[in-house]
Amino acid sequence: MALWMIDCFGVAAARRFEALSIACDRAVTECTGASQQGPVRTALFPSMDNGPLRQSHTLSQDVDAVIYEPDMGQSGQDFLACYSQLEGLCQAMMSELASDRSLHDSGVLPEGVCLPQTTAAQYCKLFLGKLRRVMEWARPPTPSSAAINLMIGVGNFQAYLEWEGLTPPPGTPAAIHAYGTFLPYVQQWIDGSQAKLLQTCQALEGKGVGPMSYVGGEETGHGIISPLLVEMLHNVQIEFQRYERIVNYWPVYAPRQEAAICTVLRAVTAAVTCQCGLMPARNAASFNRCPAR
Repeated sequence: MALWMIDCFGVAAARRFEALSIACDRAVTECTGASQQGPVRTALFPSMDNGPLRQSHTLSQDVDAVIYEPDMGQSGQDFLACYSQLEGLCQAMMSELASDRSLHDSGVLPEGVCLPQTTAAQYCKLFLGKLRRVMEWARPPTPSSAAINLMIGVGNFQAYLEWEGLTPPPGTPAAIHAYGTFLPYVQQWIDGSQAKLLQTCQALEGKGVGPMSYVGGEETGHGIISPLLVEMLHNVQIEFQRYERIVNYWPVYAPRQEAAICTVLRAVTAAVTCQCGLMPARNAASFNRCPAR
């Protein structure tokens, strides 16, 4: 009897997941105005319009208006909507599992039947399938608000499962590991930020007019600061502020970010000393190519 009920609850959980997916997709469509039948989203969520359920789930409202190049057109908006749909799906699954926990704790189910455990196993397996498809079709190129919202949403879902004792066994198709899932993308983002800042530094260094080009710098009361240094410090601050939420949530990313910042600052130091005539140009150029550790 218990095994039969577990099987039935597993089938029901799969249908509930599909209904939640549809509801979250509709909520995102209403919030963002994204086309419901865009080619990318149709491939990612092929059955999103086959169910009748319509619910409302709160989504993050600070997503970037544009996170892709303007010439990407509708595809960029479709990708953003995919991230928001998955973020909302994480919240919806936690709400559903909380309801299952209440039903289980009421004692109406037979002994040996753990409804939230059965539901969580199905939800995790199906959600990971959708997440992998999104990451394959719509790789987030930068640490945009939408991509970070998705990362934190998956992290919160994993934390909820761990708190409730519903985590699927490691190594199974349903095992969720948010940090490991997004690690390659964060590494790519940090490497891209470092490369962009190094290119900017090299370009600014090339605009110098000789060893005394620093004279036009900003007066601070402690001497003159090179315009290159002022601009690069501003660029570094703006660029790596984008990672603040990621590092606050997963402090383990901080050393990677610190290594990239140090590499850029070493290049800036070399460029400034070269402009001031304190270092030969060839040495400064080699300093700019110093890889991050």
